[in-house]
Amino acid sequence: MSTTTASPWNPPKARLAAEDSGEAIYAGFWRRFSAYWLDAVLVNVISFAITFGLVTMKPGFDLLATLVGIALAWLYYSLMHSSSRQATLGKMAFGIKVTDLEGERISFLRATGRHFAAWVSAVLLLVGFVMAAFTERKQALHDMMASTLVVRKDASPEEAAAGSGTMKLTWGVWVMIVLLGPLPMWGGIVAAISIPAYQDYLSRSKMVEVVATGNAAKSAVQQFHAKNGKLPATLEEAGFVQPMSPNVGATRLSVQGPKVVIGVMPRGMPPSVGEGEVLFTADAANPVTWTCSPGGIKSRFLPPNCRS
Repeated sequence: MSTTTASPWNPPKARLAAEDSGEAIYAGFWRRFSAYWLDAVLVNVISFAITFGLVTMKPGFDLLATLVGIALAWLYYSLMHSSSRQATLGKMAFGIKVTDLEGERISFLRATGRHFAAWVSAVLLLVGFVMAAFTERKQALHDMMASTLVVRKDASPEEAAAGSGTMKLTWGVWVMIVLLGPLPMWGGIVAAISIPAYQDYLSRSKMVEVVATGNAAKSAVQQFHAKNGKLPATLEEAGFVQPMSPNVGATRLSVQGPKVVIGVMPRGMPPSVGEGEVLFTADAANPVTWTCSPGGIKSRFLPPNCRS
């Protein structure tokens, strides 16, 4: 007479006997919650470092930095869940892993689907995550969408029935909540404040070079006029040499009625700086006193004497 062993990976019609050594022990909500926060701290710290590096290397890389952050999280979760360990570092720390409905390792493609399905769980005011506390097999919404389970890796049915490790987990959860829980939130706040502020600082420091170029050009025009009694036709005639700088574009000289105008075009600035030239204006008949104005550049990126 043949015997049939109940599959622990499918919903049981009746409670499986504890002595069945193949019984699956589904990971509870708090274990998953704690593992999630560990992973969130790790991913956010690395993502912040990469994002900060990108935007400091090249202002205007905000979109690229965002895409890099998304790709980093995708590769981390998908590669780890589809690896031989079937778990992220956070899940390893709490002794849980991801399987398919038969208890087997999931593919990278399924892990990818599960990762982006978690976005749906998050969009629904995190209800999709909370479902893991109430569903029969402790599945969150994204587990159901990807046909996956999160199970205890090493605990035996006897340990689960006796509540082994419950107090230890509880204390671990509270430590995680108090010490590490706020870190992803604070990391996001710090990133939201510090990255734009640092970009503004870089833009202002580069704009100093633009203003210095204008000062050099106006000095050349002033000296030419003092020597020759007339304005030069071009800046080159005045002896001005255009600097080879990645931050300074074209520098021009023009006469507009009774005024002589020097315009210096910034280069490689993010859109937040504005568009246009920094303008230096003087009396064409006596170009001694010059006025610096922002043109189309936002005043806050310029030195105080150019904000009028």
